[in-house]
Amino acid sequence: MKIEYTIDAFVDGVTVDPQALDTALASPEGRAYLIDALALRTLMDDEPAAAAETPRKRAWSPLSLARAAVFAVAFAGLGYAAGTKTGAPPAAEAPTNTAQSIDAPEPTRVIELKPGVNWHESKGGD
Repeated sequence: MKIEYTIDAFVDGVTVDPQALDTALASPEGRAYLIDALALRTLMDDEPAAAAETPRKRAWSPLSLARAAVFAVAFAGLGYAAGTKTGAPPAAEAPTNTAQSIDAPEPTRVIELKPGVNWHESKGGD
């Protein structure tokens, strides 16, 4: 196994064979590589990790949805109760039976329909 692989695994927190690590760090190249690897990881951990983080969208939990439903029903009930207590008129009033007697206007044109000529009886339809 190469010295770099053993040292990289050690720096990454992976369990390595102690004998292989001892052999890798026994040479001056291995110790220099360990220092370089640690310095590189320190440089990489400082800035980009904080800049690369994006805010996660928070998911709605069932408890939050239940609370929202309770508030919606409560406010709708309060609005209904406030409307009935103040005596506000309903949104759409029903028509009354007090119709006024109004004469129809005089026709401006009379259309005569003659059966079989310009009027045909049919069954069904819309």
